[in-house]
Amino acid sequence: MSSKEELLKRLSDGVLEMEEDDVAEAAQEYLDAGYPAFDGIMEGLVDGMNRASELYEQEEYFVTDVLLCSDAMYIG
Repeated sequence: MSSKEELLKRLSDGVLEMEEDDVAEAAQEYLDAGYPAFDGIMEGLVDGMNRASELYEQEEYFVTDVLLCSDAMYIG
């Protein structure tokens, strides 16, 4: 089983990399481990979206990339 920090990183990275399956798996593992859902949302999923918005501001991501990231976030 992964630690809370590892699962939060997987959630954040999955959102940033637009990997819906990875996000769904990490979210389920996170909840099954008994960690607070709010922390998973704020420190994992929202963190990934914040990182995506930073890449958008740096013109490394386009609007379509950010939309795909948001799809991955909603899966979680």
